[in-house]
Amino acid sequence: FADSVTAGSIFVEYTLEGSFPVTFGIDWIPMKADIDKRSISQTSLGGSSTVQSSGTNSASGTIHNHTTLYIQPGFMVSPNNMIYATLGISRADVKGKSASISSTDIDADRGLVGTKIGLGIKHVRDNGMFFKADYSSTDYDPVNWVTSNNTKGTADIEIEAYSLGIGKQF
Repeated sequence: FADSVTAGSIFVEYTLEGSFPVTFGIDWIPMKADIDKRSISQTSLGGSSTVQSSGTNSASGTIHNHTTLYIQPGFMVSPNNMIYATLGISRADVKGKSASISSTDIDADRGLVGTKIGLGIKHVRDNGMFFKADYSSTDYDPVNWVTSNNTKGTADIEIEAYSLGIGKQF
């Protein structure tokens, strides 16, 4: 399943200039994003009794505190325009929730860690204002939470992002 989210971020960068500039940066997304709730129906016999219960198990989550450390090696195609690649390490927190009809509910925090790769172009104006446009993909290691009867909620997150950036060089 794919979800679309539009979110702003705050970034700080330092660029070593030259024919092959390299930018080091950190990017932080100050808002939360929900992982869609997924459900599955279940019919269960309780213990050794013949009492049958039916209902729906569900899992959902919220991602927050998303931060990426990155490096962007580049190539100057003209005095004010650079093409660059992005290589980074991302981390985020996910709060997972799982509700089960035959077990305890779970409310657990897990840390996500992933790798980011991408390509972009940067234009710097003579007054120091710059504009960036890029595409990136971030792939996180899956995390999960499990109830006492092995009902499992899993977050296996991959992000494809198209972004526009505006900043000021000093």
